[in-house]
Amino acid sequence: MAKKNGIELRELSILPGKDDILYSGNLYVDGIEIAFWKQKGDGISDEITMEDGFSEKKFFAYLKKYPNFVQELLLLSLDEMQYQEYCSHGYQTMVVATDLESNTAQYFAFRDASKMTFSALVQECKKQLSGNDTSYAFQVYTSPEDFRAKGRLSSTIFSA
Repeated sequence: MAKKNGIELRELSILPGKDDILYSGNLYVDGIEIAFWKQKGDGISDEITMEDGFSEKKFFAYLKKYPNFVQELLLLSLDEMQYQEYCSHGYQTMVVATDLESNTAQYFAFRDASKMTFSALVQECKKQLSGNDTSYAFQVYTSPEDFRAKGRLSSTIFSA
């Protein structure tokens, strides 16, 4: 499971929205479910419902420090799902090129990139993106551990 700062998004659901795809799932800390999260579809806010015994005030205070936290966790989870799909077909490395204007991602898979540097992988991807003047951010994944962003929390920090 993708993890960022000790928080995991599990049971990810994909729902059709009015104009877009909407996501929802459960947030876990230290293996304990603390909240249900879902996108509202307005492009601005999400809905978070805390489990009994956990403080919404403490959780939102935490999120205030990291304004795009749940969105970043969602994107990490989606990247992990794509990586697992590529691995099931024999690919070992995945590069995500994120369009910085539209925030959309394009995925590139490589079977044997163990001897390629980050720069070489990015250059390979840029060749396929040629003719496009858009700026991209690149992320390389080579292992399931790449989806476990550093940091560990205890669920007690959100206790009511």
